Amino acid sequence: MDTLEFRASKDLTLGTEIELQLLDPHTGDLTPKVDEFLDQINKSDYQGEVKPEVTHSMLEIASNIHSNTDSLNKELRKLNRFLTREAKKMNIQISGGGTHPFQAWKDRTISTDYEKIYKKYDFLIKKFTVFGQHIHIGCSDPDKAVYLIHAFSRYIPHLIALSASSPFYDGVETAFQSTRLHLVDAFPLSGHFPLVKNWEEFCEYLNKLQKLNVVEQVRNFYWDIRLRPEFGTLEIRICDSPLTLKQAVSLTAYCQTLAFYFLEENPVAVDNELYLAYAHNRFQASRYGYKGKISVPELVSPVTIDQDILNTLEKLAPYAKFLGNEVYFRHLKKEVSRLNNGARKIKKAFKNLKNNMNDLASFQSQLWMHKKNC
Repeated sequence: MDTLEFRASKDLTLGTEIELQLLDPHTGDLTPKVDEFLDQINKSDYQGEVKPEVTHSMLEIASNIHSNTDSLNKELRKLNRFLTREAKKMNIQISGGGTHPFQAWKDRTISTDYEKIYKKYDFLIKKFTVFGQHIHIGCSDPDKAVYLIHAFSRYIPHLIALSASSPFYDGVETAFQSTRLHLVDAFPLSGHFPLVKNWEEFCEYLNKLQKLNVVEQVRNFYWDIRLRPEFGTLEIRICDSPLTLKQAVSLTAYCQTLAFYFLEENPVAVDNELYLAYAHNRFQASRYGYKGKISVPELVSPVTIDQDILNTLEKLAPYAKFLGNEVYFRHLKKEVSRLNNGARKIKKAFKNLKNNMNDLASFQSQLWMHKKNC
């Protein structure tokens, strides 16, 4: 059996990638100008942190590695100030949010780096003009990384509800708080991590699929959480791109604190019942957000996601204090207590804007490009 190398990193180091929308300021529609934008910043200090994505109307910002959330926050704000300034020069708007509210997927053009994937998945890739935040947590050994992925599975509904910002798709209010999530589900290698108990079992699993010509490498999996052996991290991929950096950084702080709690307390049993209610809980979060009801082994009856998050924030308070994440926890507690997330803000704005889709797209970009977000 071929053994994959896991390049160990320091426990609890963190980083994030955020996929963003490029908009035409006159129409609010997506604009295919990522190549022009990248050419514009080609000689800047930030060229390595800004990358193209699946289609020409998408942009990804990728942080460096950080040991604490405050330093991540400073880097992202400095980067966003630069991007906002450059976008204004080119008459482009940048926006967060998990989906664009009315873009026509059939009009999208594929970036050069993704042409091979496009040949395989065709229209699924065009429909995949959706936008997510990926959070990386460092691990010093691969067995630990496998355990952390399983432990996080219990809290996936939290991350969905906290980040949900895609209530519209193709000009339709979908009734889902995270519509983006169900566009990911169309891919055959999506879903949850396999029930393997350690790194050796994972390598065996991967080898079997490679021999069957199902996958070539770990990156071919679109799981909600996957390993990134080349970085020595686990990558949490479930989140919609938030509307603001404050929410994006707070989500990263929450994940780092959860990981610290998992490593210290080892609270999650990896057994055959671990993923029993996973799909149900995931649906509840994407459909109803904070008011979804989830079923977890340690609770006698289902609990609403908002209450489960608030209970978890309280339980994790000592760990957040140790890591310096208290300010981000206070923000999350306020948001959850008010049942406030991106999806709710978008739907409220749509109503206030008298159901004008173009103005709604501009509203989302104004949140991202506002001076408070830089």
